[in-house]
Amino acid sequence: MSKVHLVSFYTEGDPKDFGDNLRELAKVFKKKADPYFDSVSIFCPRTLCLEDAVFLNLVANYEKYVTKQRKSYRNVVINPIWARIGFMMWKPRLIAKIYDKVSNDDIVVFHDVNYIKYPQYLDGIENWKPSLIKLHHASNILLFRDCFKPLAIDCKRYLIKKYLGKYKYPDFLPGFWAGMVSFKKSNQSDIFLKKWIELTEYFDNVSPYPDLPKISTQFQWHSPEQATLAITYYLTRAKIKIAIVYARSRIFPISGLNRLYFLSYLYTMLKEFIFHKRYYR
Repeated sequence: MSKVHLVSFYTEGDPKDFGDNLRELAKVFKKKADPYFDSVSIFCPRTLCLEDAVFLNLVANYEKYVTKQRKSYRNVVINPIWARIGFMMWKPRLIAKIYDKVSNDDIVVFHDVNYIKYPQYLDGIENWKPSLIKLHHASNILLFRDCFKPLAIDCKRYLIKKYLGKYKYPDFLPGFWAGMVSFKKSNQSDIFLKKWIELTEYFDNVSPYPDLPKISTQFQWHSPEQATLAITYYLTRAKIKIAIVYARSRIFPISGLNRLYFLSYLYTMLKEFIFHKRYYR
């Protein structure tokens, strides 16, 4: 049977790094997860950089860069937390760090750690391992949608046009949630992870700049590694079998809230489509 390895990430706060102090939260998360996985590895910027210098730029503070560039892009919405931890460039390489060490057919799953902000993160944690093993029978790669929304909501136009120009209406393509991703060690997962790392570590892909004028009425901000995760999917899905888990419902019980997300997604897509002639001239 495949072993399942859980990996996550937290920040320590001042003076160790520029994120929030999630040290105690990470300890509790690991304690709750340990009984249910074959290994649980949770890293912070400091420990990653001590183990591998390649992470120095991937967890660096780019807030000054954001402030400087804002003069040229006055209408761009910024998430300063992401800027302070390398625009999330560390995530796919962190997953690969564990993935490269496990045996063939073992599973490496990443999950966000902040269960205080999102209490549902720990729901059904005792079922994750058997559920993931079962889901991975269908595919070596599992991508999740925690809510239903088009890619254009949190992927900058620059990235969509750069990589997805072959699609007639790329803004309508569904996006994904990067808070949970799972890989069963295989040649297909190797290819996907390599591409995700490549796209995410190209600075212009994860930075909110450069960008193009928005055509989506729903755009909120650019979610760095989540956007590159979706782009990786659309660039590789013709060659790689990738399973999509909707609303994490096959791991966690589907709730009324998830049904509302789905209805919201349908409404958003319909609204965008009705007005698409205004955007695509």
